[in-house]
Amino acid sequence: MLRRCGSLLTGFLIIFLFSTFTINAQSKGTGTISGKVSLGGKPGKGVPVTASPSDNTFPPKPATATATTDDEGHFKLGGLAAGRYTIAPYQPKEVIPGATRWESGKTITLNDGEVADNVDFDLSRGGVITGRVTGPDGRPLVEQRVTVESATDLKTDFGGMMGTEMYQTDDRGIFRIYGLPAGKYVVSVGEEKDGSTQTYGMGQGGYYPRTFHPGVRERSEATVVELSEGGEDTAIDITLGPREKTYSISGRMVDEATGDPAPDVAVGYGKIKPGETSMNGFGSSSKSDPQGKFRIEGIKPGNYAIFVAAFGLDNDDSKTSDPVQVQVTDGDIEDIEVKVRQGISVDGAVVIEGNADPAAIAKLPQLTVSAWGQSSGQISSPNYRSSKIGIDDAFHFKGLAPGKLGFSLRPDGPQGFTLLRVEQNGSPSESHQIDLPQGAANVSVRLVLAYGTGAIRGQLTIVGGTLPPTARVWASAHGNGQDTGHSAPVDARGHFLIENLPAGEYIVTVLADLSGSGTGGARGGASSKVSVSNANETTVTITLDLAAKQPGGNPQ
Repeated sequence: MLRRCGSLLTGFLIIFLFSTFTINAQSKGTGTISGKVSLGGKPGKGVPVTASPSDNTFPPKPATATATTDDEGHFKLGGLAAGRYTIAPYQPKEVIPGATRWESGKTITLNDGEVADNVDFDLSRGGVITGRVTGPDGRPLVEQRVTVESATDLKTDFGGMMGTEMYQTDDRGIFRIYGLPAGKYVVSVGEEKDGSTQTYGMGQGGYYPRTFHPGVRERSEATVVELSEGGEDTAIDITLGPREKTYSISGRMVDEATGDPAPDVAVGYGKIKPGETSMNGFGSSSKSDPQGKFRIEGIKPGNYAIFVAAFGLDNDDSKTSDPVQVQVTDGDIEDIEVKVRQGISVDGAVVIEGNADPAAIAKLPQLTVSAWGQSSGQISSPNYRSSKIGIDDAFHFKGLAPGKLGFSLRPDGPQGFTLLRVEQNGSPSESHQIDLPQGAANVSVRLVLAYGTGAIRGQLTIVGGTLPPTARVWASAHGNGQDTGHSAPVDARGHFLIENLPAGEYIVTVLADLSGSGTGGARGGASSKVSVSNANETTVTITLDLAAKQPGGNPQ
């Protein structure tokens, strides 16, 4: 059975939405967050507001506290322990300015016993786009993915609180997408021919080419939907043409040394854009059969690479291969031969530098080491592995291809650990990466970690202007011999808290993205050195002058 590289976001979001209305009775903090919700400039009465831990875990943790606004729109969330929270009103059909599907609400960094007032939300009425998707015979098309994007900047993330389900047609072919800001939109259904919307393993019966409302193939010919605040456009119907044919790629996995069939080998495939050597996404199919045969269905025309797909958590496959490039035009591709060989093994050891704390050492088996990279061949295939650290403080990867391999700690483990450096043959590597040489059978590596319980609590002061409401501001701490820094969001009051720092000297820097998109308009400011000690908080104040000339730029 084919498997696609996708996500389980819908299920997790549903779990999150239901869990946010459960008050955590175990919270014993003394902090308070209060504010007001307005709807179209008027008090928002009876609106649920939640405080959820903002610790970047996935799926999100349940809400710590929930309150409902009174007749004047006021709310108060009490019993909060020190920490970072996302405060959000739950009003699916309204719009939170600047919200995205992943960042809906305001981040508040709360100290023990602190009272945070004036955390206000001025919501606007969301618009609705609804329509029906039909095939060339006029029949409704079920479970078709609908894309709504801004006609001006192609943005597709509008902070819809109901996740992804409303972007899919029901059993009548109808979709209804709500909570959209006022603006101009282009609505479409289907897949791009170039493979940029490749649905790996899901197109055995052909695919519908991307079609824009009302039924045209070119974006420039699409009818633009102009949505007013709180407006509803109910006739955004799309008629699709016939499905276009998809093809198959079949062949055999064979042992490179003997030419014998290589059974039970996972088959990977990825789309390659013209002029490029890396894959534009990849997926995997079922494993090769006892005769080494494989077959991949649902392939659109284009250039592909076929390879051994040995990636994932605690993967036990020791095989690898060079990618075999194939071109699909107007027919099935057969008799592809992928030569399979033993991959490179990596034996790793983990140590904590300068820390013999038994409590820290006991946490090591809860950590997961991730390895990532690209092979060094003409066509780069993915090298991805992850593994839990064993009780002997070791980890093991196998089935890797020659090339560069980088390391990191997965963020869902115990907090406080930082990867200081990666050592190969006793020498530190650059950027946490090592070389996997051609012809090597085994490579040894050592990961040197730091463990810390220090923190930097900061206050940002803005001068020379005002940040726009959609600005995103982050604080980061670099230093102490680390290649990477620790970071945390700066909340609406200018507060931030960077935690789990090993003792040492740091430089704290604030970066403000004035565009709110994470892609431009950045302004920076830095403090002097900050000393951090374990189990203690260091305070710092940073001034960000929006009128100051930045390197290579002018004041904004």
